[in-house]
Amino acid sequence: MKKLFAVLILCACSLCSFAEDIDIYRNAPEQIKKLIAETDKLIEQKKYQSAFGHLGSDDSDYIIYKKTEICTNWFVQSLMHSMFVFKDLEENEDLMELRRNFGGESYSMTYYSPEEAVENYVSVHGQSPVLNLALAQYYSDCFLRYGSSWIKKSDELFDLINSNFDAAYAAGVYNFASAEKAGTACIYMRKYEKCIHYYETALKLKDDSGMTWYNLAVAYMYSQKYPEAVQAAANAIKHPEDTPSQQMDAYSLLSDAYYLSGNADAAAETLEKLKEKFPDSSFPYMQAGGLCLKLGKKDAAYAEFDCAFKKQTDVRCYDSVITYYMKSQNADEAIRFTKGHLDAAENNSYLKFILNYYLMQLYAETDDKKQALEQAEVSLTLLKDAASLSEDVRASYEGQIKKYQTRLSK
Repeated sequence: MKKLFAVLILCACSLCSFAEDIDIYRNAPEQIKKLIAETDKLIEQKKYQSAFGHLGSDDSDYIIYKKTEICTNWFVQSLMHSMFVFKDLEENEDLMELRRNFGGESYSMTYYSPEEAVENYVSVHGQSPVLNLALAQYYSDCFLRYGSSWIKKSDELFDLINSNFDAAYAAGVYNFASAEKAGTACIYMRKYEKCIHYYETALKLKDDSGMTWYNLAVAYMYSQKYPEAVQAAANAIKHPEDTPSQQMDAYSLLSDAYYLSGNADAAAETLEKLKEKFPDSSFPYMQAGGLCLKLGKKDAAYAEFDCAFKKQTDVRCYDSVITYYMKSQNADEAIRFTKGHLDAAENNSYLKFILNYYLMQLYAETDDKKQALEQAEVSLTLLKDAASLSEDVRASYEGQIKKYQTRLSK
């Protein structure tokens, strides 16, 4: 997904190793710098309500920018990004957890519209690139959190993000966070070329963000710029994120980029490295099986999926295997795999039922009505023994099986 010149990308990468992020407040008056530093201290202490209140009135473009930053990052709840619940957190409280479990407790709401704040300030003092950047971040966050459900639609938001960021960028007022957020909004808008521009801008300031390299690689992939995607995905691996799943995704993306750029050997080698790094995970073997199917190596795919299923013998893993087979139009191989692993489910009544239930569907998919009907009877019998299922779920499965029996009997 992306196609620039690999040489230029390598040059940019080598240069950005020595770059530093830009301080938005570097030209602010000293009293404003002091106020911002005090506010940042409160944010560090998770005193978000106090931080917002500490900034006082909107008599500086830098204050409006900081308030907008708080509104887009450290709220407990937001109503269309103009009404906010802020809270000073206790030491054991987590902001993300509060958001997930918010139930309308007796928190007070704060009305603050960055759009109105900017408009009021500009009417008196004139436009400022600091305010352009505030709006670019605000509009990016509105789209990321509300999508097309926000007051302004995505096309208008896209134009507002670009016009405001470009104005700030031309004045040298931007930083890693603002460029990265604009890039992420654009990738969800499927505006990949602009997304690439924003991510590259961010990475010139801070080149050790594995997630940003990963997202850049995705944007390259969607733009069919595969050699550049290889480089970006490799950098995502070089700067790993904290969680194993994120690290594994980076290897998987690199393998896909290699494959799409015409280097199947490198794609396979990447997955072998992934196996070495995460030897106990089924994920690398699942990915390797998918690659083998793309290359038409059915026996090799079976072996890889077999390893994955042995490492994770459950419904989720089995479902992933069948999804790979069906997406590649290999229903016969899906039947082969399922029949070959019925014994593995012997001591798990739910898994045993699922394998047989899928087998019924797979036979129906291949127009083998006789085998499908036989499998339907087996599935109904096994359904009675699937003790972990609730009555509602059991009834749903039973209804589906009977629908298959009616359709196949015609």
